[in-house]
Amino acid sequence: MRSIRLRKRLLYLSKFYFVLDIDTVLYSPLEIVKKLLKKTVIDIIQLRAKSLPKREVFVLANSIKKIIKKSKILFIINDYIDIVNLVEADGVHLGQNDLPLPLAKRILGKEKLIGVSCHSLEEAKEAEKDGADYLSIGPIFKTPLKPRTKALGIGILKNLSRDISIPYFCIGGINLSNIDRLISLNVKRFAFSRLIGKAKDIDFVTQQLEKKILA
Repeated sequence: MRSIRLRKRLLYLSKFYFVLDIDTVLYSPLEIVKKLLKKTVIDIIQLRAKSLPKREVFVLANSIKKIIKKSKILFIINDYIDIVNLVEADGVHLGQNDLPLPLAKRILGKEKLIGVSCHSLEEAKEAEKDGADYLSIGPIFKTPLKPRTKALGIGILKNLSRDISIPYFCIGGINLSNIDRLISLNVKRFAFSRLIGKAKDIDFVTQQLEKKILA
């Protein structure tokens, strides 16, 4: 079992975050995980399975954990704190309407990571103040995954590095065409869902991302 010290070290080294949303994948979730494991370019995998019964979420999470257990990939589960503990995942990711962060920390203890989705600079500051280990900021661009959420645009990124000291990942509508705009603003960490999950050729997409982000 990883210590929180190791988890945080891996977190701070991370640049590629993949949200495995089971409702927006072209292949089976386990097949995608196996493909990504071969490439070893992904630093963090988050399981997002809102449409599955909780029992099935547990089974899937446990299977993913077994596949990646010998790698350095951090495994995060969306929403379900109890499943995080049951499968010994590395942490949980919370939305603005999920369990309050301080309460989640009380339940999980000090050994797990907690990430929070933020849609404004104010939410980001509040999450950091409450003890979040990392943030996802978005959606930067319009995305079908969040049809009712207005895109933030790149303007928010200009103040984030000044005001936020914990790791944050930009997410939402980022693709091979617009990622250069974010890189030019010195963005270091990125989260992807549909770009990888719906890719016919996952190897090609991850190779292109690696060239751009690690250049």
